[in-house]
Amino acid sequence: MKDVLKKSDFYYELPEELIAQDPIEERDHSRLLVLGRESGAIEHRHFYDIVDRLEPGDLLVLHDSP
Repeated sequence: MKDVLKKSDFYYELPEELIAQDPIEERDHSRLLVLGRESGAIEHRHFYDIVDRLEPGDLLVLHDSP
């Protein structure tokens, strides 16, 4: 029998003080978590580093709303 994902598998506690209320002034300085696909290594970077992570053929979707 296959494992089935349920919404409850994604429930977790997130303290309100860790939820950003306003964007930072320099938007590209927002934090970026990078997960190594093969190694599972976690890196904490900034969004301006995203250009170092994109490979030919990758798709980056931008959401520009107020």
